[in-house]
Amino acid sequence: MDAARALAARVAKNPPGVLRMTKRLLREGQHASLATLLEMSAAFQAIVDLKVPARDTVTAIDAIVRLNAELERWPEVEEGLRRLLTLADDDETRASLLGRTAAVVGDKLGRYPDAIDLLEVDLPRAEVVF
Repeated sequence: MDAARALAARVAKNPPGVLRMTKRLLREGQHASLATLLEMSAAFQAIVDLKVPARDTVTAIDAIVRLNAELERWPEVEEGLRRLLTLADDDETRASLLGRTAAVVGDKLGRYPDAIDLLEVDLPRAEVVF
């Protein structure tokens, strides 16, 4: 947890460097131990908790989701995907996130009625041009 606190302190002093630091953490975590992955998840959460640009927040939340999926922490994966849904700024991204969230809720958490509800969300329809 000390690394997470140190990273949060560095980010607080240098918000433009958040994306660079997030990418570095992703590279370092590819072959990490369970303890390291848990610490990295805490570091990403520290980034999300700061007031940084939405793009950096999305990058950090997405990293948290991927780490939690590796660790099979499915409730946390669902929470992260739902947070990403609130930040999605286009229908294509929302549709993709809804599908991913429904898969986790149904397949991993066994809450099939909730998964169906997610898939029944009515996205605004774009005009189809042929």
